[in-house]
Amino acid sequence: MAPKSLLEIICSICLVAIVVMLGLGRLAFILPPLDWFSHFPATALIGSVILTAILAVTRCWRACWLGFATMVFSALLLTAPYLGSSRHPAGLKAANLVIAAGNVLVSNIHLDEVVDSLPDADVIALIETSSAWKGILPSLEERWPRHWSDLRDNPFGISVLTRAPVQSSEWIMLTPGGYPAFKLEIDVDGMPVTVLAVHAMSPQSLHMLETRDAQLAMLTDLIREIPGNLILIGDLNASLWSSSLLKLMHETGLRSTRANMGFKGVNSGTWPTQAPAIMRLPIDHCLVRGNIEPVAMNTFMIPGADHLGIQVELAVHDAADQPPARRSRWKEPSPPWAMFWRYPERDHDTRP
Repeated sequence: MAPKSLLEIICSICLVAIVVMLGLGRLAFILPPLDWFSHFPATALIGSVILTAILAVTRCWRACWLGFATMVFSALLLTAPYLGSSRHPAGLKAANLVIAAGNVLVSNIHLDEVVDSLPDADVIALIETSSAWKGILPSLEERWPRHWSDLRDNPFGISVLTRAPVQSSEWIMLTPGGYPAFKLEIDVDGMPVTVLAVHAMSPQSLHMLETRDAQLAMLTDLIREIPGNLILIGDLNASLWSSSLLKLMHETGLRSTRANMGFKGVNSGTWPTQAPAIMRLPIDHCLVRGNIEPVAMNTFMIPGADHLGIQVELAVHDAADQPPARRSRWKEPSPPWAMFWRYPERDHDTRP
């Protein structure tokens, strides 16, 4: 067999493997372990570009068509969550709430540097805060007069700090696992907003994957019972392509604040920090519901941590500012295989 033919076969097999991997990831709503294949469209795009370039250089034109198709499929999957919306309602006021979250890493020893890196936010959720934070949190009261903490020397400690007017607060245990989450009701220019700060299980094994999915299902039931404006923020350990996260969004009306970032959204991934920006997974999220519109979203470095933090500027507005409803293709309940920006029909479609 000629070297050119052998190279064409090898590259073609690799391209088919990439397509199969991407396809399996989209079927996780049928078989949950396939969720592990869903998170890597950026890797698939880079791999297909390299393979197609090799085929083009060696003039294997037939296989180049397969490479081009794989590139297009990968690029569509990669960019779809960030192109779901471009709505900016006329007359909507500027951001009046800044919220942030960051996984600071339970074993982090650079806590003073972490404190210096924290953004100027009205509410900030710190994930994986250990007992070492006990002496640090009081020093932050000048910036955030109120804080609540469940400090743990495992990856599930959490602290929430705020300078916004507080109406109520409540600890919630995510089950299974009994991991803490925090519910905070704040006032934003006279409008109530519920904030849920969460750290879900990391799906590193089948059991841990099942635990994470059960926790997201519990959150779904909880959020359905909470009326009005709501923000879910934290490390959900599920990327924008995860069927479990999409199911939570479709069943609660939550929408990603990344949905109107455009192509620059592909660089908004948060883990791991060592990876190139395009290959970082977006597993730290800010999801919103109700009369809340994302104005801007940025990431920030957390010294000594393996996650980037997220900072989101939001405009909380009156229902009177709501634009006319737009009909969705899907009837309620929305199917789990629906695309990223499809939401069930409601009297008012609150997509950004």
